[in-house]
Amino acid sequence: MSKFTRWILINIFLPLSPFILRLFIIFIGNEVNINIHSIAEIPEILFYSIFICVIALNINMDKSEMKFEQIIRLFLYIIIVLDFITLGMVYSSNVGPNIVFFCIVTFLIPPLIAITYRFFYFEK
Repeated sequence: MSKFTRWILINIFLPLSPFILRLFIIFIGNEVNINIHSIAEIPEILFYSIFICVIALNINMDKSEMKFEQIIRLFLYIIIVLDFITLGMVYSSNVGPNIVFFCIVTFLIPPLIAITYRFFYFEK
């Protein structure tokens, strides 16, 4: 197995396992009303985003102190804070219709940053 494949499996796909397990339980369980909004309210998707942001920050912390790295670091910190706020909103049943957009963005952007940092930006 290549270094790229192993890193992707362990750091990107393995943290998805609680979310996938939760979707599987919802799918085979008694819950009849499954839609994209109810899936976006699953807290595991936000925990995944936090986990991936921490991975990207760990890759970023040991690198140079250029402006670009500082901006990416700040962006990842902001995503983590917003994820925690959104988790509080999910647990208090205080989410609106925009949670779907937020969860999609935080589900896709941090893994792209982590993969870019790990294999394309710092492998030079």
